[in-house]
Amino acid sequence: VIEDKKYLEEVVKFAKKYDIIVIYDNAYSEVTFGDYVAPSFLQVKGGKDVGVEFGSFSKTYNMAGWRIGWAAGNSEILGVLAKYKSYLDYGVPTFVQLSGVRALELEKKDIQPTLDEYEKRFDFFVKKLSSIGWDVKKPKATMYLWAKIPPPYANMPSLEFAELLIETTGIAVAPGIGFGTYGEGYVRIAMVTHYKRFHDAFLRLKKFMKNPPSQK
Repeated sequence: VIEDKKYLEEVVKFAKKYDIIVIYDNAYSEVTFGDYVAPSFLQVKGGKDVGVEFGSFSKTYNMAGWRIGWAAGNSEILGVLAKYKSYLDYGVPTFVQLSGVRALELEKKDIQPTLDEYEKRFDFFVKKLSSIGWDVKKPKATMYLWAKIPPPYANMPSLEFAELLIETTGIAVAPGIGFGTYGEGYVRIAMVTHYKRFHDAFLRLKKFMKNPPSQK
């Protein structure tokens, strides 16, 4: 999820009012489309006073599973984090650290082909899903597509819908409830498979939509 700057300003006010620490996960900050620039929590006035921001190599540089990222922000909070990690693990393997350094040396143009590929998948799949009654919108960032559970399945809990979908079509989606109560009524689709497979997925979903529960 990418939040706008206005929302982050409200978060800072809330954190200061109730004296709480903000941990902002900005893993998708570089996976953006068009002219959109994802805001940083630390650019908001007062952000550095109340929190830290986490970034990930997994999304931007396709290093999922390498378990490497970064944190920046309030020095006192970072000090506690560093101390905690010194007890928790032995650090990231050297070859992974060196790979991370090399990744940070890359320029925007070096990762643009990856972003273009994601956008190509979004443009195709959003258009196709919309044509069969799904309420979907292309996001400004990330490699995930959030979709409302379509009629006539709309009254199904998201977990039940996800189970039905994989049983009848072989397509796996993440039920929205897994991300909290506000995710109920939605499913999350990962746009990480090959472009051609989205055409196959569309054909399966098109058939699925023609056979609602009331007709079974």
